[in-house]
Order: sequence, then structure tokens, then C-alpha cells
Amino acid sequence: MFRKARIPEALRQSFTALLEKYARPGIDFKLHLSRNALPMGCTKVGGRPDVVPGFEWPTYYDPTDDATRPLSFLAQVNLAEVSPSDQQHALPTTGMLLFFYDMQSWRWGDYPEDAGSARCIYVENFARLERADFPAELEDAYRFSEYSVSLKTVLIAPHDFDNLDAACEAEMERLGGDMDNGRDIYRAVRAEYRGYENEFDCGTYLLGYPDVVQNPMEEECAVVHRKRELGLSHDDKLPDTEQEAVMQASRDWVLLFQLSGDMMNSDHDYNALIDTGNFYFWIRREDLAARRFDKAWMMGQIG
Repeated sequence: MFRKARIPEALRQSFTALLEKYARPGIDFKLHLSRNALPMGCTKVGGRPDVVPGFEWPTYYDPTDDATRPLSFLAQVNLAEVSPSDQQHALPTTGMLLFFYDMQSWRWGDYPEDAGSARCIYVENFARLERADFPAELEDAYRFSEYSVSLKTVLIAPHDFDNLDAACEAEMERLGGDMDNGRDIYRAVRAEYRGYENEFDCGTYLLGYPDVVQNPMEEECAVVHRKRELGLSHDDKLPDTEQEAVMQASRDWVLLFQLSGDMMNSDHDYNALIDTGNFYFWIRREDLAARRFDKAWMMGQIG
């Protein structure tokens, strides 16, 4: 691990230029534990969602215990609020995104059977909103404290093992003297650039590249999606004839939203997502362009 003081300034600038070359614009969420009720319809994490009249709280049928449960509410995004920070113009300029997840079943998105355990709901038009009550069946442990959000446009570079292309890896190796050293410096500079205390920190944000804590997820998304199309289960092997198609399809998956449990616990709030790692909502480019947010797929990782 390289510490900030050990990286010569010229080398830091070279690695900063490298990561900026490959970075994507993102929208950072700085979270503030709320002590008072937040305005209706604002971007926030936790609390109770703001919904249109007649909204039906999403549920998930868990075949492992033959139970149907209400999902936990994770976050809502007012798209008009984030639009000024959306440099890619990737998101709609109006409407709301609502994110939910079944905290009790702990589905991590690597099984086709996980479909429905996480949901991204797009509310395109709302003339009136009301703050939903938690379902009586949702246990207190899965009702999270409310956080207001400050938004900031940022550049988010790929993780060092996030499918960097050969040219980037070659430059990383050249600058560092060897690949291991180059990766160490890249990690440290990336963390510093993101304002993290170390390279293992993770943030909460829209778009950009994920803070990976285990392994890249694009190919996993493509595999699960293809298995669902073919009607396969997790235990079924994908035919060899599908492998090349899956590799091609993996390039179509982009990060929509990353929610860090660690960030939610930053204010010593113990009704938060403690020690649960990150939730990553992925979406294919074509679905993002067509506003088919119901096609988003959640992957989870624990560090």
C-alpha cells in the first residue's frame, strides 16, 4: 500500500492524468444523517419513500422459505435535482428513481432466481407525492434511518482490476516500473482523487465506475441475464457457444447506482446498513437509453 506522502508529486500527476483519461463522469452523494423531516420528493437515502397515490410497495417471494416479504427502501433520486450534475445526459431530466432490496434474503444478484429481490422503480410523472408508511410486515431492522444528500459532479476512474484495457495497463506498468508497483500507486492515487481515506473505501453515487471490493461485475451481469433468457438456473452451465456472446454483452453493462453501507454508517447511526458492503445497480446501455429502469440488475459485494 502506498501512502500519500510516499508518492513523488510528478508520479502522482502522471497517474492522475492516466485515471482522468479513462474516467467517466459520475454524481457523488455526500450523506448527512437527518434529524428533521426532509422535503417531499428530495433525493435521499433511507427513511420512507415519497410515492404517487396508489403506490404498491414492492415485495419478493423467497423460494428458500416460501415467504413473500416487503423490500427495504434504500434510496430515492429526484432526477430534476441530479440533472445539472449529469454531464453525460445519461439520465432523464424529470421523474424519480426508487431503489429497494430484500435485506432478509441476502440475494447478491449472481443467481437468475434473484430476480425481484432488488428493484429500481422509475416514476416518470408525479403531480402529487405522499410519504409512504412502512409495511407492517417490514421488520424494524430493515427500516433505515434517513439521510439527506449533497450532490457533486465528479470523475470516477475504473478500479485497478476493473477490466482496464491493455493500453492503460501498459502505461500503469511503465509509470510504476512494474505491474504490481503500478497497481499499488494507481489504487492510492485513485483513492486520493476520490477523497477516500484509503483504497478500500467506497462511496455512494450515480454513474461512473464502481468501487469494486471483490471482482468485476459486468460479465456476471451478462451471464445471469443470458441464463434468464435461456430459462437456466444458477447450477446450469451456460453452453460454450454462448461464451463469446456473453463477453461481448458484458461491455454493454454500466453502473447506474452504487450504495455503500459503510457510507450510511459514517455518522455512527446504528440503524443503517452496517457491514453489508456495497449494493450495485447495473443496467444495459440500451435499457438506460430507453428508460427501462425496471431492467436494472443489483449485484452485491462484501469486502
